[in-house]
Amino acid sequence: MKIVKWWFILTLISMSIYTPVYLVANDALDALDEATLVDLLPTVGIINRDYEREAASMARLGIDTGKQLGDALDDNPLIDDYEIDFVDSEEARQVLMLKGLKLVEIKAETENGNTLSLVFATLDKKFLKHYAAIGPMTHFSVSNGEDSYNVGPEEMTTYLSVLFADEDEHAAEAIAKLESFLPSKAQKAQQAFAQAMASTEASSPAIAGTAEQQASEPVQAEPVAALQAAIDAHIQQATARDGGAEYREARVVRNLDLNGDGEQDALVLYSIEGQGGGNGSFQTLAVLHAQDGGYALQASTVVNGSATDVKLLAAQTIGVSSLTLGPDDAMCCPTVESLQKFSWDGRQLVEVR
Repeated sequence: MKIVKWWFILTLISMSIYTPVYLVANDALDALDEATLVDLLPTVGIINRDYEREAASMARLGIDTGKQLGDALDDNPLIDDYEIDFVDSEEARQVLMLKGLKLVEIKAETENGNTLSLVFATLDKKFLKHYAAIGPMTHFSVSNGEDSYNVGPEEMTTYLSVLFADEDEHAAEAIAKLESFLPSKAQKAQQAFAQAMASTEASSPAIAGTAEQQASEPVQAEPVAALQAAIDAHIQQATARDGGAEYREARVVRNLDLNGDGEQDALVLYSIEGQGGGNGSFQTLAVLHAQDGGYALQASTVVNGSATDVKLLAAQTIGVSSLTLGPDDAMCCPTVESLQKFSWDGRQLVEVR
């Protein structure tokens, strides 16, 4: 009986000490609001790294790695207000049921009336576990209510880091850059006008051209369809083998005769993201030759992750352009162009150093 009595007394004492600690400890909302950039780096795919070294490197670029996320949003001149709350959706309930994680969303209203959204998977505090943990960022976007731009995994680190910039004008550049991806009213009006004109031309015999010209259009479209099918098939094989998905907006295709047979071959630059469940990405250069009414892959190789374009520099030299940060560039907005060169002998791609 004495043992039970002492056990009961000690339990009451320990609970009287623990309960206040649990009640005042941060929940997932507070933990995210008070997180620094160093805390958030693992959430965007930078894991198993020397974070002190990463922080020192970013500090040299003008990033305040000790600033809290809430303060970074408050200090940003292009953000009017923000709120943090748990996501209430079917997806969030599925994540909670299957993984035990709660989705937390930060919504920030910008001066231009747009909404910045950052969603993180979190492990909320529970009784007998008085701390909360921040998991991976699952969503990063900007929206104007009608259109939205989703930040790809390979860009999350850049835009998130710039939000913590020492200089307010540099921190604002991240917001301004994201908002620039949203179509303006003038652009949308121009698109609507172009679509209306295209529809009018297609329905008007006087404008559409002769019957011979109309009959030739499907023939001209066949190589394009065949090329797209060949590219899609190659990428599907790559993702089926190694996982991940293509970031379709980053695909670049250049048509040209590579082997002198008079047929239009293709240089293709594509990006695969999310392999192995991570937030990283890589880009690949592929060479396809026109053969027997279709296209066949000849060779492919991984290129620099910031590649933006591909072109033929000489008969056997292919150039891949990429943008890198200049001395005065914000981290979101590289302006210095570099060129990665590959020799092409009709069978393999070899980087020229």
